[in-house]
Amino acid sequence: MNRVKACRQCGVPRGIGKDVIWHDNGVITHAKNPGHRLVFYESDCLDEIFEGIEELIEIPIEHIIIESKRRATRTYIENQIPPFRRKILNRYGPKTLSRRIRLMAVNYGYGDIALEGIRNTGDEDDFQSVCVTHPYSLPLFCGDSLGTKEAMDGRDFYVSWEQTGDHTYLVTSRVGRHPIALGERLGRKPCGYRPGDIALERCASCGVPLRVARCRWNVENGTIMDPGTGRRMAFFNPDSIQVVLDDLELELGEMIAEAIIEAQRRFVRRILGKGDILPRRDSYREMVALRGLGYLKSMDFERRHCAAVLENACLPLFMVGTVKALYEMGSESESVDHRWEMLPDGVLVVELHA
Repeated sequence: MNRVKACRQCGVPRGIGKDVIWHDNGVITHAKNPGHRLVFYESDCLDEIFEGIEELIEIPIEHIIIESKRRATRTYIENQIPPFRRKILNRYGPKTLSRRIRLMAVNYGYGDIALEGIRNTGDEDDFQSVCVTHPYSLPLFCGDSLGTKEAMDGRDFYVSWEQTGDHTYLVTSRVGRHPIALGERLGRKPCGYRPGDIALERCASCGVPLRVARCRWNVENGTIMDPGTGRRMAFFNPDSIQVVLDDLELELGEMIAEAIIEAQRRFVRRILGKGDILPRRDSYREMVALRGLGYLKSMDFERRHCAAVLENACLPLFMVGTVKALYEMGSESESVDHRWEMLPDGVLVVELHA
């Protein structure tokens, strides 16, 4: 098992201080790949949001989530690792690859991962089984595991899972066709980030923001807990979540966007509870920036109206649901209309009316 080294001053794994950069414009990126954006987000909300969508539309969506995440993960790995290296790692180094993935997983809050079994002879009976404890999201992990195997092997696989213990699952990929085929969608065009002026207090040794450093990394379980909220956190690429949301909308219709906003609104209201939100609005900009969700340019509350502008925005549907929940709680309004627009330059504009 890989030993996870921690910063002696703040206790955060050194891999986070080395690999993750918080910028002053509300964006988090990977140090070795500046084009790879990250968010530090409440991971336990992901499955709750997915379950909330299923409740609202009364249609199971797990198979779409897995297939969409599989495709995104496979594409990412194929773009990052040359074919000859993938072939060598798949044939001769699956255990080495598994150890590297496990180290990243416990650092980033994805859960603890171990390779349980593999058959890799090149015929139709090949498989790979991975044991995951405390996955950050079971359907997303299944998609990750499947996409990784396909990228390394070069063939199509399908995935299944079974629960083997408390918070422990065995995820198995086998050679075969995917159970569904998602429609084609246009790729997102990258846009430049606008500058910002957010000053975060940081650890003098590793540079991680102190409000992030207060979180508790459990490297045995691969979890990160925020003691202030009691919620589980994780680092992940927002584009990999956005493609899942886009595919859900493409497959199930425009109603999905409103279902996502509503599910996020309910989630935020549930975790924050009741109380006067308005006096805390000055802290919103830092809260959003610490999570890498963008630069909150403005957020004007009135009793019957709210307008918010978020630059360098990502996960816009989540953000609309969040702003709506905060406004409802602050204004004590139970019926709020919303309008929003994601502009081509990465600016999200939200308007609410009570």
